[in-house]
Amino acid sequence: MKIGKHYEIQKVTQEDFSLLAESLNIKYSVLSKIFDDFAKKYTTAFEELKDDEKISRDVLNSILQVVKSRF
Repeated sequence: MKIGKHYEIQKVTQEDFSLLAESLNIKYSVLSKIFDDFAKKYTTAFEELKDDEKISRDVLNSILQVVKSRF
């Protein structure tokens, strides 16, 4: 999936999300709110998963770090 100018999530910036909002014909503030809400729920879910001994905390921390840096 392309977001803004990029297909790779590592390269996506705030400008790309602005372009996505424009292409969807919605205000950036609306899209930002959607992603903020998503990030909060995602972060909470990952924090809860850390208590599961079957799941690697290192992997979860790596994913969570990316999510927090992007959103």
